[in-house]
Amino acid sequence: MDQTTTFGQWVKQRRKALGLTQGELGQLVFCSAVMIKKIEANQRRPSVQIARLLVRYLKIPRKHQATFISLARPDLSPEQIDEIVITYEHTPSGAVIQRITNTSTGSAQRLPVPITPLIGRTEEVAAICSLLLDPEVRLVTLTGAGGMGKTRLSLQVASEINKHFIDGCWFISLAALEEQELFIPTVARGLGIKESRHQSFEEALLGYLAERDMLVVLDNFEQITTAAKQVAEILSLAPRLKILVTSRMVLHLSGEHEFVVPPLRFVDPRSAPSSQDLTDSPAVRLFVQKARAVNTNFALTPENSATVAKICARLDGLPLAIELAASRSKFLNPASLLARLEGTAPYDGPLAVLSGGAQDLPARQQTMRRAIDWSYNLLSKSEQDLFLSLAVFVGGCTLDAAAAVCGDTATAPPHSQNLIADKLASLVTQNMLRQAQTQDGTPRYAMLESLREYALERLATREKEWTLLRRRHARYFMALAQAAEPGFEGIQQEMWLDRLEAEHDNLQAALAWSQTSEDEAEIGILLAGAIWQFWLVRGYVNEGRIWFSRVLEQANPASRLARARALNGAGFLNWAWGDFRQAKALLNESLSIFRKLDDKHGIAWALNHLGHVALAENELKLACRYVKKSLALFHELGATWNIAWDLLNLGDIVRAQGNEQEAIVHYRDSLELFRKVGDYRGTAWTLDHLGRLAYNHQDYKETMVLLTESLNLFRRVGDKRSAAWVLNHLGGAALAQNDFQQARFFVEESLALFREINSVSNATALDLGRTALSLGDAAWELGEKERAKALFIESLRLSEEAGNQQGMNEAMDRIGRYSHNENGHNEQH
Repeated sequence: MDQTTTFGQWVKQRRKALGLTQGELGQLVFCSAVMIKKIEANQRRPSVQIARLLVRYLKIPRKHQATFISLARPDLSPEQIDEIVITYEHTPSGAVIQRITNTSTGSAQRLPVPITPLIGRTEEVAAICSLLLDPEVRLVTLTGAGGMGKTRLSLQVASEINKHFIDGCWFISLAALEEQELFIPTVARGLGIKESRHQSFEEALLGYLAERDMLVVLDNFEQITTAAKQVAEILSLAPRLKILVTSRMVLHLSGEHEFVVPPLRFVDPRSAPSSQDLTDSPAVRLFVQKARAVNTNFALTPENSATVAKICARLDGLPLAIELAASRSKFLNPASLLARLEGTAPYDGPLAVLSGGAQDLPARQQTMRRAIDWSYNLLSKSEQDLFLSLAVFVGGCTLDAAAAVCGDTATAPPHSQNLIADKLASLVTQNMLRQAQTQDGTPRYAMLESLREYALERLATREKEWTLLRRRHARYFMALAQAAEPGFEGIQQEMWLDRLEAEHDNLQAALAWSQTSEDEAEIGILLAGAIWQFWLVRGYVNEGRIWFSRVLEQANPASRLARARALNGAGFLNWAWGDFRQAKALLNESLSIFRKLDDKHGIAWALNHLGHVALAENELKLACRYVKKSLALFHELGATWNIAWDLLNLGDIVRAQGNEQEAIVHYRDSLELFRKVGDYRGTAWTLDHLGRLAYNHQDYKETMVLLTESLNLFRRVGDKRSAAWVLNHLGGAALAQNDFQQARFFVEESLALFREINSVSNATALDLGRTALSLGDAAWELGEKERAKALFIESLRLSEEAGNQQGMNEAMDRIGRYSHNENGHNEQH
């Protein structure tokens, strides 16, 4: 290097040598082209983060890095410079820039899309992005008080940096978690990893992330700080993974980089700010944006601008506090807002006398409490009561739930729905609640997590009220589950499944409450006994098994009938999971209780499920005996829906016995009954069975018609695993008709769906093994020999893992055929 060369000249020379424009270099190091121009003109010095990135992307040789950095930042000590010096010689030539500028098109990103632009965080976004792009940085934690905007900032960072990760950026909210044990399952579910009886969630997650090049955002970590060690373990076993955490406190892990999120920049109103100063202030711009959202006539004027600046300064630039204040602009002008904030307005409970946070907490956090206190105290007494009560819900609620749970807690009867609806609308208007629409158009209400935490803090001082709210909440969702159960049998099946999906977090909260004492135990056993079919259809089989193990262990005071019903559901979920031994034990106990109670419906249902287990274990005579007894009882009771399932099950049994014609009769009778009661899922299963029989008879046209209808119905009720199997069967039918392109289309979609619901590392081996075999057949016929061979080998491996001898034989047959044809081809040449 020429000793007379300035830092700016050095940057300019290296940039041009690499063929980069100022804009391209700025994009790489997360600053503007104007900033690069000023750096090259020696008018600005780069930040430490930008200096580090300049070293990397200008490819400064290691022997010159210390000199380069010392010119960039003469204020740094030699020790600090040594910490910045990096190595990149091991990286192939050009790989760094190619990696940064190329966007991966093959990865799926799960990032919520904010509906409003991020204001005033340009420098923070650039600094965090540069940290995450540093090859030596694996874990970054954004810290700050609640309402500081950590979540919104993390989303913006993930969006900006998404293209730099081959497997994309994923956002996982931990806001609903209260137990460390749920951390791994929640992260796994957020990444699309589903349950498998072959490995634990932790094994599946670690296996999935081991080779992934991705960024995972873990939002609201402060509730489960004891799970920090699990974060460390994940990072140690996934060398290309990076994690961005939002939390009110650091995780205290080695290699963790803390980024304290500052308040939005605001102007000092005592300094007589210019109009340009006000326009440039992020805090003021946020206030104006939110004020206009509730009052389209609002505008920043010479008359009110100084007052708005005072409001933002009074709130210390806290984003949530500013949003809450601005939401009052529909009813109050800035002067009135400021008077209330300063406690000078003539109304009860001025903020000036309200206590803030503990004295050892940061001033920002105390101000945040004042801001929420202020908004809370502007509510009427009845609105305050409702606001606090709504904190009992996890993930929001409907009007019906709010009316049932959050009435006057001093008396049992809840308020009328009309009165609750008016108050909910008022809370939404005042920005204390958010309102969204469900798929069927039903309004759903939820509060920001920081507001919910505030409400929970206040409720903690009202033990009797809080206990009553939790009990009402649990009983409401128990009743909801019981109301949903009959709906699984008919035309409302889809609606009830969707409704329970929306209330998934609340259902778990109700089950958790049932574990707090013996007095509440029956809530859990009744709730679980009612929703096990939801767990089955929507793929929460193991979750259901876990809850059943808990409620059955604790629920000794429960009625014998409730216990028998829960045992029946638990047994069937264990059958679906493949734990046939446990399934038999649970179902036999259920059957014994039903018989003592002389409950014929329960007896018949347990017998049907025992028939499933016997069929799975190839005990065909026993299976037939169970199901025929069940069928006779359901006929006696006139239970059409149950008869349809028995007939479907009996068809499977006699087919396994080699009586295909009798199986067809049972399937058709079952189909007629399912259509009669309007059961989409039962209809879909029967159509699938008939379609596969048509395939065996080489009636491919009929096969395609039946399987296509089956697929559409499974999709309608959200049964992804069953839909994936039907796609596999459609692929086989297309293959048999030499429509290889269509076959590949079906089977690739099947494989993608299996991977979506199970993940690559946690997939059911049986599912993926058979699907890989079918896809290999299609690839073979399309001339993709190498891909076919790889798929057959993969199918063999998965079949071995699943203990599927038939699958192993078929895969080995394909591999042998490939080798024979390959050898024959070579001999001819």
